[in-house]
Amino acid sequence: IDGENEEVVFRVERTGSLAGTSGVNYATANGTATAATEYTSTSGSLAWADGEGGAKEIRVPLLASPVGADKTFTLTLSSVSGAVLAACAVATVTIEE
Repeated sequence: IDGENEEVVFRVERTGSLAGTSGVNYATANGTATAATEYTSTSGSLAWADGEGGAKEIRVPLLASPVGADKTFTLTLSSVSGAVLAACAVATVTIEE
């Protein structure tokens, strides 16, 4: 990382029926990477209005390149309302040394 606002961007997309509202919560968790050292802990929720589709983004700032070995953290989607997760609910990010 060269200090220029590096980040990981996740896209969560609502497809299929757009009837009703839908939403999902998200949160990062440490793997071998440590929040506040290698990345910024991030959590929140995404919401789609009735009739709204498309993608929304979750941005996780990276803070520093790990020393000695690659490091990992996860982003987990949970508490889905008005929808069904069609793909994986957990993504693992590797921050390369």
